[in-house]
Amino acid sequence: MNFLFDEMIPRDLTRILKDRGHNRILLRDLHKQGISNGSVVQLAAQMQAIIITCDADFLSLKKTLQLASRIIYVKIHPRHPPLLVRIIEENLEFCLKQLQQPGKVILTESSREFK
Repeated sequence: MNFLFDEMIPRDLTRILKDRGHNRILLRDLHKQGISNGSVVQLAAQMQAIIITCDADFLSLKKTLQLASRIIYVKIHPRHPPLLVRIIEENLEFCLKQLQQPGKVILTESSREFK
């Protein structure tokens, strides 16, 4: 599976994904930093990738973009990279199962929800 990291996702997550046979794509590596969230969704759809983000704006995309997106949103404050990595690691299988179709998984330190 391909995962597209939004700009605020720590690169430390790469090892976990790679160990499980997945690919990570960074907007920076594609020279796409600063693009709109809608453009991120379109790019992810082209690459058949799941977006990983801490940006709550991804939860309120236009309906047409929601229907085309698969998003993991990690809701933690303050953003603490080791905690974010742990939350995704502990919930990765759940996310993969739920995101076989478009939708959003919302992860916190103590909960997970698919919408």
